[in-house]
Amino acid sequence: QSPLESCGCRCRRCAKKCAALESALEEARRDLARDETIFNKKMDELQVAHAQLEDMHADREQLRLRVIELEEENKELLSESVKQATSGSHFSYGEHGSVRLDS
Repeated sequence: QSPLESCGCRCRRCAKKCAALESALEEARRDLARDETIFNKKMDELQVAHAQLEDMHADREQLRLRVIELEEENKELLSESVKQATSGSHFSYGEHGSVRLDS
């Protein structure tokens, strides 16, 4: 026996009302099942996106460290260029601000 029929009344009016409530309950259950499926799919997508975000953060950090490394190398090269320029070598500026040593 359905929980909605527990009043024990068997009249037509109550039976129609009970049937309508049973139908609404069944529709609500279907809606809930559909919503749970959608929610689970979105949670899976969110987990994938979160993993991709973590990967991008790691890539960004590696690039940041590489920039620092290249900046240090550039400083060393510029310093070396200045030393050579003051010891008789000449240098000039090339394209994009690069330094060229002229022999």
